[in-house]
Amino acid sequence: MPVIALTAEQRKHWFRAGHDHLVFIEANWDRARLFSREILPDGFPAGGGGEGRSSGDHADPTYAAIQQRAALDHFDRAQQKFAVALVMLSDARKELDAALPPKDEPAPKIDVSSADWCSSCQRVSLPGGRGKVCEPVHRAGLCRWCYGFKLEHEQEPPLTLLASRHDGKRISERDVTEALAEERRRGKAAKKAKRRAS
Repeated sequence: MPVIALTAEQRKHWFRAGHDHLVFIEANWDRARLFSREILPDGFPAGGGGEGRSSGDHADPTYAAIQQRAALDHFDRAQQKFAVALVMLSDARKELDAALPPKDEPAPKIDVSSADWCSSCQRVSLPGGRGKVCEPVHRAGLCRWCYGFKLEHEQEPPLTLLASRHDGKRISERDVTEALAEERRRGKAAKKAKRRAS
C-alpha cells in the first residue's frame, strides 16, 4: 500500500502558511515582550501621565494594570506554544529524514494498481518517471476535487488543469473557462480531421 503525500498545492499552502506565521512572530516578538513586561510605576500607559486624561483615554491605573497583565499572559502562552511547535517541527524533520531514500537510490515508483486512487488524477504522470498521481477516491472513482469539478461541468477536468493543480498552481475560474474552451476546440478539430480521413 503506497503512502499518499499531500498534493503539491496542499504542500505549498502548508509551507506558505508556516512561513507567514514565522515572519509575523519574528517581526512582533520583541514588541510584545517589551509591552508585556513594561513597568508602569504611576499606573499609566507609557507615553504620558495622568494629568488631563480621562478614563476613556485609558488613563485609569486599574485599566492599565489589567491590560498589561493580559498582555503578559498572552505572551507567556505564545512562548509556550512556540516551544511546543519547535519540538513538533524537529520531530517532523526527523521523521521526514528517516523517510528519505538513500542518496544513491532513485525515488521509488508509486504503485497505481489499486482501485483506491482517483482515475482522473491518474492521467497525470509524476516527474522523473515515478508513475502516476495518486489521490484517494472520494466518490464515484474520483477524488474530491475531480468529483466536484465533474458535478459542476459534467466532465472530468482537462489534463492541463490537473497538471497545473498537481504542480501547486492555483486554479481560477478563468483557467477553467479557458481550459474547457480549448478542449472543445481540440475536440471539434479532431472530429473534422477524422471526417476528412474517412
